[in-house]
Amino acid sequence: MAILLGKKLGITHIFSEAGARLPATVIETEPSADTGNDSEGLLKEGDFVDISGVSKGKGFQGGMKRWNWSGGPQSHGSMSHRRVGSIGASASPSRVLKGRHMPGHMGNKKVTVQNLQVLKLNKENNLLVVKGAVPGHRNSKIIIRLAKKKKQKNNE
Repeated sequence: MAILLGKKLGITHIFSEAGARLPATVIETEPSADTGNDSEGLLKEGDFVDISGVSKGKGFQGGMKRWNWSGGPQSHGSMSHRRVGSIGASASPSRVLKGRHMPGHMGNKKVTVQNLQVLKLNKENNLLVVKGAVPGHRNSKIIIRLAKKKKQKNNE
């Protein structure tokens, strides 16, 4: 399996031939550890890739932000606007069941975004432009693989 290491430089947009604006992420690629080749031994424009990285950390977040809870009443006298509320049953089973959505640390986890299309390759500067968003902050390290769930245009 072809693997490339890269660094996310940032996000931008480019225009297609039809004039549609496409969201794009610019990635600086490094030579592959397996083959020693740059991104042009491995990728072509129009290929689909899976990109893995560590998502942006958001710190400790409440349930409304982390799990999209609706929250409590917003009227006067209510003191539970953004609080958790009831979290479990009473007499039976007398505990909170595993997997219950609760406030906690959000982000800063490994995420893989699948089937991102390669829009442009700049072989001189080792730059790769993919359509869509890539996990992580600017200058974060990412792993680029050929897409598992899409047919490549090269192989059709």
